[in-house]
Amino acid sequence: MPDRPIRFLIVDDIAENILALEALLRRDGLLVDHAHSATEALELMLVHDYALALLDVHMPDTDGYELAELMRSTERTRGVPIIFVTAAERDETRRFRGYEAGAVDYIFKPVDPVVLKSKAEVFFRIGQQARDLQRQHDEMQRIAHDRDRAASLLRAHTDNSPLAFVTLDQDLVIRAWSKGRNGCSAAWPQTCWASRPLIPAGWTTTGQPSWRAGWRRAMPRPVIRPNCRWAMPNGA
Repeated sequence: MPDRPIRFLIVDDIAENILALEALLRRDGLLVDHAHSATEALELMLVHDYALALLDVHMPDTDGYELAELMRSTERTRGVPIIFVTAAERDETRRFRGYEAGAVDYIFKPVDPVVLKSKAEVFFRIGQQARDLQRQHDEMQRIAHDRDRAASLLRAHTDNSPLAFVTLDQDLVIRAWSKGRNGCSAAWPQTCWASRPLIPAGWTTTGQPSWRAGWRRAMPRPVIRPNCRWAMPNGA
């Protein structure tokens, strides 16, 4: 499945400015959307996820600063990085207002192509990383869903099986068991081996046959003895 493209948004009321910025930003793996007003921009941001929004400061009705404040007031658009594009002189008061509204940077007209591409590259890479993380998150969720479904099917099978299934942890301590279709007693693991290692240390040493006998006595009757032999050092 091909990766979905990274999206940038240009907001400017002058079509020629949009075309100029779009031509400079054009590259593989990037889609550049554009809006001619704040209303149109907000509508697009409700539909698409953007790695960067380039906002013209001077627009009629709602200017770039007001649009940025609207974006920051909505959960859906709060995280979109904003770069203001302006033809105004480098007035510190205006710049402070822009940063206060949520901008991460400024680009001044006439736009320097090298500066624009350099700054855009940073947000393009950040967008790629965010997309890859989201894909990994979705994959982990899918795996967890498949795991839970498989466990549910296994649980249903064990409840209808003539055998009882015992679940052990890494220390061979019984953590869960199924009764099985024949209703194997659920009390014996609690009274005998629950929270104890199933195979105690040194069980193969001399003098441990009594442990085996105790284990067998703890089993519910009748006991189905496995067709195997216990290999003990003393030949028992």
